[in-house]
Amino acid sequence: MTLAYHHFTTFALLVLIIFVAGCGGSQGPKTYIVEGTVTLKGTPVEGATLSFTPNESTGTNSGGTTDANGKYKLQTSYGAEGAVAGTYTVTLSKSEILLTGNKTRSINEETGAEEVFDEKIRKETLPEKYTSARNTPFKDMTVEAKSPNTIDFPLE
Repeated sequence: MTLAYHHFTTFALLVLIIFVAGCGGSQGPKTYIVEGTVTLKGTPVEGATLSFTPNESTGTNSGGTTDANGKYKLQTSYGAEGAVAGTYTVTLSKSEILLTGNKTRSINEETGAEEVFDEKIRKETLPEKYTSARNTPFKDMTVEAKSPNTIDFPLE
């Protein structure tokens, strides 16, 4: 192989790398920052999960989780900050793990020893009307083509 062939393949590889790197700029449609606060009877809700489901079939799901002050910021399902402009149905959920008081026994297959575990259940702590897309009062929440969008959720 000649020196010219090596230079050509090196140049072609370099052009390909630059082309691929340049194509990775934007994933998905334009998003806008969405943030706000979730409160229940006036008290900030920590650890609530918000799900923004687009009302249009061409939309993109977004979600977020509240911090200790009840504050959240959305992120799209493909990892971009915010949400695509449009209308959404919003559900909120917060659950905790509770011990049932019952024990579960099993045999460890590797050691043959009996193991005992406390049974646990997951309990929803927010009112049911907020956890279901069918029942939520937040069916037409609008994300505008501006940043930031501040959308608060004062739950009762």
